[in-house]
Amino acid sequence: MSTRPRLRPLLVVAGLTLAACASSELQVQTSYDRTASFSELKTFLVTVEADNADDMAHFYQAVRTTIVEELTARGYATAEGGSPDFWVIPRLSYTTSRPQPLETSAGSQVTGGPAGAGGKPRGSSLEIRVVSPDRRTELWEGTVTGFTANSVVGTDPLRQAAQRLLAEFPPLIAHSPRPAPGVPALNPP
Repeated sequence: MSTRPRLRPLLVVAGLTLAACASSELQVQTSYDRTASFSELKTFLVTVEADNADDMAHFYQAVRTTIVEELTARGYATAEGGSPDFWVIPRLSYTTSRPQPLETSAGSQVTGGPAGAGGKPRGSSLEIRVVSPDRRTELWEGTVTGFTANSVVGTDPLRQAAQRLLAEFPPLIAHSPRPAPGVPALNPP
């Protein structure tokens, strides 16, 4: 009896696991207004102000759903019909490789973007901005890259990217207690 048939499934699982780990490295960058009182924020609304929102409505709906789920799980409430303490504004973008000309059966050449003939999607980025009720002051901003969002892979990578980015909101310094007089701050401004 050979041990090869038993090892094959284990090697396949190990290979898939390593491939998943290698491809799931998200890069996150955030910044925030150090004068903002994040502890006073209680209610929010999500709005999309992107020029590509109509073309990517399915993806923006997935991001909006993730934002609402994540923030309500942390105790924030949606300000439906009211005035929010802050607005959440997502923006999704993607990068493509340079479109390569392809010959058609008629002998002519065509090029295209990610959904067209020659552009190959390289990756996506999601930016989430948290702004004041008047939308004039940016309180927090984060960007996550290192994932792909397209109709082939679905919205799961996008939702995971949004969850990872929102793990950084609100900034930890906003929850750090003020040190007693004479005790140095852990996260000085």
